[in-house]
Amino acid sequence: MPAVRVFAMTASLALLVDFILQMTVFIALLSLDTKRQLAGRYDLLCCLQASKTSQTSLMGSPDLGSDHSLPRPEVSGNSIGGDLNTTPMTSPNIDNHERQLTDQDPKFMLSTRSDQDPLYRIFESVIAPTLMKPIVRYIAMVAFIIWLCVSLVVIRDIDVGLDQTMSVPEDSYMQNYFAAQKNDLRVGPPVYFVLKRGLNFTDEFERSVVCSSDGCKSFSLVSQITQASRSNTTYIATPSNSWIDSYRLWGSTSKCCKMFKQSNLSNYTVTSSSHYDQSKAMRTYRDFIYKSNFCPHYTANITEKCQDCDLIDENNRFNKDVFYEYLGDFLRDVPRTDCVSGGAAVYSNLVKLNRNTQDSFTESSDQSDRYSIDSAFMSYHVPLRDSKDFIESMVQARFIAHTIEETLNTNLRSQTKNNLEKLQVFPYSFTYVFYEQYLTIWQQTFRNLSISMATIFIVTYLLMGCDLYISTIVVGTIASIVIDLMGLMYFWDIQLNAISLVNLVMAVGISVEFCSHVARAFALSKRTKPTDRAQEALVKMGSSVLSGITLTKVAGISILAFAKSRIFKVYYFRMYMGIVLVGAFHGIIFMPIILSLTARDKKSRHNEKQANVVPVDSQQQQPQQQQQRSQGEDSS
Repeated sequence: MPAVRVFAMTASLALLVDFILQMTVFIALLSLDTKRQLAGRYDLLCCLQASKTSQTSLMGSPDLGSDHSLPRPEVSGNSIGGDLNTTPMTSPNIDNHERQLTDQDPKFMLSTRSDQDPLYRIFESVIAPTLMKPIVRYIAMVAFIIWLCVSLVVIRDIDVGLDQTMSVPEDSYMQNYFAAQKNDLRVGPPVYFVLKRGLNFTDEFERSVVCSSDGCKSFSLVSQITQASRSNTTYIATPSNSWIDSYRLWGSTSKCCKMFKQSNLSNYTVTSSSHYDQSKAMRTYRDFIYKSNFCPHYTANITEKCQDCDLIDENNRFNKDVFYEYLGDFLRDVPRTDCVSGGAAVYSNLVKLNRNTQDSFTESSDQSDRYSIDSAFMSYHVPLRDSKDFIESMVQARFIAHTIEETLNTNLRSQTKNNLEKLQVFPYSFTYVFYEQYLTIWQQTFRNLSISMATIFIVTYLLMGCDLYISTIVVGTIASIVIDLMGLMYFWDIQLNAISLVNLVMAVGISVEFCSHVARAFALSKRTKPTDRAQEALVKMGSSVLSGITLTKVAGISILAFAKSRIFKVYYFRMYMGIVLVGAFHGIIFMPIILSLTARDKKSRHNEKQANVVPVDSQQQQPQQQQQRSQGEDSS
């Protein structure tokens, strides 16, 4: 899909520029800011150096009487926030040593600032221990499973399309136009059923499959469109007119189809008319081999100069020798009061006469070999109110065109001995170009999301040290985020279109930020039990995910809620907020729980060393046992 491709190209370029800037400019500025902090200078007025007391307040309080200024004690045991074996640091010597480090080395104060983070302490003392309780884990897991199942059920009911009123501001005059079009218009857009070349219109039978007058077939193209207009499910409102019928009527009307008595076109005189361009009337129809001697019905002294043409015979049938000769004149003839069946107004853009070769022909040559016709048969849709109607009308029009094509080809093959080339019929309306994308939007959605997740799985697998379990959990969590987000699309009345598809693909990439940090911390944990490892990962990375990814994005996205255009409120504010909230819930709650429930115990290095150590007694007994075996073998 072009929209997704353009987004991917733009996002790739943005990530490349961002990576280059972070590896160069950001690191340089960060190092300069660190030097400013170590020098005790102010943020904005970096040329001014603060006093020693102000430096202490800027970089952190060195009051060692508080626990915040002390380094976090070493943790031993198999849990965090649970049974911790800590060593109290109450020695006066250690206190004095810490105080000296604090006074002399500002780096010590900078290194302990993370220990004073209140959000970190909340995760360490409240969130992580509570979340790892068995009852809490199982309740949360059941809630996530129910959420996932509900989302899977409602996904198939997501509406497809894009409401055109969303693309303009809420106070735009176009809103009134769209409302009037929706409520007051009693006819839909025109639809054309295009018949590509392939029929020989000089043949009576082949001509009868596209007309609707006497002598035409019941399965003709126009008859099938008429039958479709009588149904309430086809979205076709009116029958179609056939240019063959109008051409026959024009040729049989004496005031319409006339030709000069003399074949010399130098006698062609035309009176001025406001309804017809005289310069156009004076031109011969040079797209044809035959030179027309058609006499327009507004010619001066027409009864003296012109006579009835020989297009229609006495049996009301076309003269196949001149069928194509007068067709151009019919298509150029503007309807007037004395000849209302001229084809310029209705059919000039619906019938195209094609010349099959540039070679000259003799008068005995068959016209069907020289010309072919592409034609369209116009009808109207019923009033279409929303995207669903536009899409369904296009689907029904394609079905009708396919039925017409199959019916015509079947009957032509059975009734005609000649091997005709297969006829092609397709529908067209000016709205189809905007709604054709929605016919394959679901396939495009699953395809793009699958490719994105497969790519993330490969990259995660390689960066996580070829850990299949962690890679599967990460991709599974991302899939759950996307599915739950699509469930929110249903409840928030967000349609599936190119914009929301781009947002879903982007959600796959953003979801990595919520999952990968916790997953990596879990994989690198040295603890044995999965619950302890998950708790440690949540303590280390939970505050970073919440403050560095979630809260910052919420603050930036909230401004979109005040936009005047609904397209920003719905497809950017709602969807982006949904991505952040759903991703945060999965990264902070779902990911640690699923890791704690599905991972296996990790063998500690201490146990591995004990398993590899051979007891001393067994080492002394081994030579004695070997000596006894050898003596027994000698005696035998």
